[in-house]
Amino acid sequence: MPPDRRCERGPASSVETTVPMSPRPPKASRSIQTQWLYLLLCCSAALLLSPRALAQDAPDDPEAAQPAPDDAAQAAALRAHDLDEAARNAFAIHDPAAAEKALRELVTLTPNNFVVYYNLACARSLQHDGAGSCKLLVRAVELGFDDLTQITRDPDLEAARTEPDYKSLVANWDKVLELRGDANFNAVRQIYGPKYTYIKDDSLRLAYASAFDPTSFAQARTEIERLYKWGIENIFTDLKTDTEEGKARAAKDPWVVVILPTRRDFNRWALATYGAGAAGNFRQIGGQYSHDTKRLIAQDLGGTLRHEFFHILHWRDMTRRGQLQPIWIQEGIASLVEDYDLQPDGSVKIAPSWRTNMVRRLAESNNLFKLEKLANLPPDRFSNSNPLANYAQSRAVCLYLLDLGKLTEWYQTYTDTYVEDPTGIQAFERVLNAPIKDINADYKAWAKQLPKVADQLRPGQAQLDLDVDGATGEGLEITDTPPRAIAKAGLKLGDVITAVNGRPTRDVNELYRILSDYKPGDQVEVTYRRGLNHGTAKVTLKARE
Repeated sequence: MPPDRRCERGPASSVETTVPMSPRPPKASRSIQTQWLYLLLCCSAALLLSPRALAQDAPDDPEAAQPAPDDAAQAAALRAHDLDEAARNAFAIHDPAAAEKALRELVTLTPNNFVVYYNLACARSLQHDGAGSCKLLVRAVELGFDDLTQITRDPDLEAARTEPDYKSLVANWDKVLELRGDANFNAVRQIYGPKYTYIKDDSLRLAYASAFDPTSFAQARTEIERLYKWGIENIFTDLKTDTEEGKARAAKDPWVVVILPTRRDFNRWALATYGAGAAGNFRQIGGQYSHDTKRLIAQDLGGTLRHEFFHILHWRDMTRRGQLQPIWIQEGIASLVEDYDLQPDGSVKIAPSWRTNMVRRLAESNNLFKLEKLANLPPDRFSNSNPLANYAQSRAVCLYLLDLGKLTEWYQTYTDTYVEDPTGIQAFERVLNAPIKDINADYKAWAKQLPKVADQLRPGQAQLDLDVDGATGEGLEITDTPPRAIAKAGLKLGDVITAVNGRPTRDVNELYRILSDYKPGDQVEVTYRRGLNHGTAKVTLKARE
């Protein structure tokens, strides 16, 4: 699987990680020759012990210095990389004994890495050791591996499937997932403490830990539920639960913990996750969904949370299908829901955004990637070489298909033909019934006609008769406004604006986009939070000077 990757999200980026090391789809475990309950308890204990703890003494300032890793740690990391590469090469030439030798040493360096144990299970199975393979597989499950589709389909585990422990593992999979989800949630409770709100959503298999105001948190959950319905209707149709079969399949999806922390706790998490070397970029990190740990963390209730939530849905869909779709599709779909508007009937309409501004400029300057180039970008180049443009173009391609009314059909065709062409180009030609050359020309023409979205306030444009600054993750705080102006609106310094005319304004990009639909002199209803209280106020928009 590809290496960890970050996804840029403009002023704040979201980060999504995948399995860190594996020769192929990640290939765990102590024997369970006593009772099945033993494995269940081990699963819980492993999750409580293995998640990386937040730095308990992390300073409020994320840019504070932290000691550099010592020489021994650096040497161990380099050795782990070499061993992982050796195992990959051994599997590639069908030498499971050599792969096992490298993995046995690697497991001493990364003892809690379920990928290594899974690959060891495959190496033993390929050497016809079913019992030994099964023990290693169970250990991988204890440490966090939870892809039942891969376990049941991976041809390298054929010898393990004859073992009683394997059959017991599969038969009790629902119990494993429930206990793992509870253990993960309890571990998060221990990290963040009693001041957070903890809620489980059984229908979405999400467990929330929130430091935000209860009303704002409830509003965000409503948004997530709304976007979930849109997602399963328009993209991830196999995730629907309107049939008994659909409900049964959903019960096989692992639980995910959604963490919505304070700014202080978010900075601590970022420091613990990325180290002092990335301290200067903390303000560019909006959040992360880690599929390995089944944890989502977001510092805002807006675009970052929406983006990362769609990564959860996408990973559920890919896991069921046994696919690992390329980064441009993963990030294009996740970016799609960052900006949307509600229609009068309550339906979701995906909106153009600052990202489409970028795509229009690329098209007008003849720098827009052809679909083949975008689809074949390696993950490291996608994430590290002009990532804002790459994410913008990926979102635009999805929006293009959506505007044509073809997104649902394209995704279904793509997943059906994934083995033939994992890039997605073949699916374009089939669904749009045209050669890719013609599709590129039409896509470029469409991009040039994209509407310009306000990504800053220019002279003459409508703005609030208030000074707002300092996005809190929940909204925009009123600062430095003349007392007469805010008193006239019934507002106060420190109030946090969360919506305009019912449309969420979690960050400045959302505010600019929404205000662009109005003109100076219009009166809008501003929703705000003041301490624990929530209210609305009428504000007359003025022209930007």
